[in-house]
Formats: sequence, structure tokens, C-alpha cells
Amino acid sequence: MIALCGDRESALQILRRGVEQNFCSYPAMDKDPLFESVRKTPEFAEIRKMGIACRERFLAHRNAAANR
Repeated sequence: MIALCGDRESALQILRRGVEQNFCSYPAMDKDPLFESVRKTPEFAEIRKMGIACRERFLAHRNAAANR
């Protein structure tokens, strides 16, 4: 909602903090219309990479647990 209201810096900061705290928001961040205003920024691209890595760690952990 913050990005939609025009506060791009705060929106990216909150998104980054969420990913850093293991809220793996990828691929949702690519589809959520609320992020449209920040999606093409370099900061978003960096956070997106972090989100992809977060999701990959989660999936690896889930798959390892399932194979026990």
C-alpha cells in the first residue's frame, strides 16, 4: 500500500526487511499490482534476487525434511 501511495523508498525498505526476515515473497512480488511503481527500480531487482534465494532455501529445507 505504501508503494501505491507514492512512498517508494519506505515500500522498498519494508519489502527488504521482510525478505531479510525470511518472508520469501517471491514470486508474489512479481505479480502484486501494489508493487508496480517500484518493480522496475534497481532496488526492487536486488530485493527480488534476495526473495528468490530465500524461496530456494525454503524449498531445499522442505525437500530435505520430506526425504527423511
